[in-house]
Parts: sequence; C-alpha cells; structure tokens
Amino acid sequence: MSSQRLSPSRVMALLTARNGILGHGANGIVFLVSYEGEKCALKIGVSERQSESFERERHILEALAGAGGAPRALAYCPEMPALLMSFCHGKTLDELLSGSSHLSDWDYLNIALMLCEALQEIHQAGVIHVDLKSDNVIIETSESGYPVGVRVIDFGHAVFVGGRFPATAASSHKRWYCDCFFSGRAMTPACDV
Repeated sequence: MSSQRLSPSRVMALLTARNGILGHGANGIVFLVSYEGEKCALKIGVSERQSESFERERHILEALAGAGGAPRALAYCPEMPALLMSFCHGKTLDELLSGSSHLSDWDYLNIALMLCEALQEIHQAGVIHVDLKSDNVIIETSESGYPVGVRVIDFGHAVFVGGRFPATAASSHKRWYCDCFFSGRAMTPACDV
C-alpha cells in the first residue's frame, strides 16, 4: 500500500488538533492525532534535513506492510518533513519494566517470545531495525493487563539487509547498536540481536 502525500497546511491542521505527545528523539517528535476518524501517530522532523531520513523510513514501513507489528505509513509531507503512521496501542517495554508490574516470569518469557517472532517477521521482510531497544517495543495487553501482543516501532534508523551507515566513532551511550553500525559494515539480521 502506498502512502498519500499531505500538504504542509494539512499537517499544521493535524498538529493544531493533536491529542498529545507520544514521544520524541533526535530526529523528531511524535504526536497523537486524529486522521480520517482514527488515532494516528504523526512524526515531525526537528529540521528540514530529516526529509531524506523520513522518506527512507516511509519506504521501509511500506515494505514491511505491518510485519512485526510495525506501524503502517499512511501519509507524508516532505516539505516539513512529516510522516503519518498508524497508532500502536499499548505500553512500551521500557514502561512495563520500570513500573510496578503484576506480571510473572512466564509473562516476561511470553513477551520475549513474541518479540523474537516480531523481529523474525521484520527480518523476513528484508529489514534490519538497527535501533531495537525497550522504548521501541510496544506491548499490547488484555483488559486485565496481561501481554497479548508485541509491536516494534520507530524505524527511523532501519535499513534493508546489506544497508550501511558511514563509519563513525563508537558510542558507549548507544550500547544496543552493533559494531556494524559504527564500522560501516553491511547490516545483517544478527545486528538486531
């Protein structure tokens, strides 16, 4: 499914009526918005330089077509830059691990298994997430609060298998990145593990 193009004025209208902030990072801020009657996530770049990165993320999301619970790209605006995606309900794994939880060891093992299955779907679609960490994993829960699904989000650094990043100095602050990310070597599914 190909995403639609949004005008800058339509993006501004969505921002004006936003329902809150879902998250923020180095590349942008993600807002909860309503689009065509549905809750959606609208990622806005911190500068126009993010246009290329957002375009790459849009292509990755279109190729994934929901694999691994990934959000679906719905629309984009290269002028802002902005990327509108389906909204993934639930709590981040980070929130689940840091809060007081009633979950058992079996529940956590179930989450780990669902995450492995989601990651396998992503890899089978030919994508390496690259930035897999606890706040990029959404846990869907039942009404009673038990884990029933896992969704992987934030494909802003994702590449297709074999993709590379320019070689750079390793960062001890980003220990979840593999050596390939820093060395400029081709990325493989093992890079997400």
